[in-house]
Amino acid sequence: TRNNEVLSGNLQTIQDTSTLADGNRIPLAIKELGSTEVFASTITHSPNGRFVTVVGDGEYIVYTALAWRNKAFGNGSSFAWAGDSNTYAVLEGRTKLRVYKGFKERTTPAMRGAGSWALDAVHGGTLLGARGSGTVVFWDWTTGEIVRRIDADAKNVSCISF
Repeated sequence: TRNNEVLSGNLQTIQDTSTLADGNRIPLAIKELGSTEVFASTITHSPNGRFVTVVGDGEYIVYTALAWRNKAFGNGSSFAWAGDSNTYAVLEGRTKLRVYKGFKERTTPAMRGAGSWALDAVHGGTLLGARGSGTVVFWDWTTGEIVRRIDADAKNVSCISF
């Protein structure tokens, strides 16, 4: 992004990679996709690449990746995709965790224990991960059950697929 403009570049269009030296800028043709209403602090692609989420200014907006159309939006400080690109979670404030499936809020089952800990961010993948001060929690996306809670200070959390 550049301010509120969203730009796109394709690394596959680079013709001769043998002349590129380590540490130098890559000559890349960039085109403007569109603009976003929020100043982006994070941008996240859905696992299948069809959607892009922009988070910033206490809000999130989900866009279609190719046409750059608004698909969903709301309040949120952190955003995480599940592995299926149909489910995602949004952290509102530090204690309210909302889960969406098919772009509609899922009311049951709730993520067990959500709201009990002050959270800094959510992280997507096979499990829904959340980190707070001195703790990391992993939930099952489907059942809402806690898979593991770890007492540790973490900066980034990855829920990789096996």
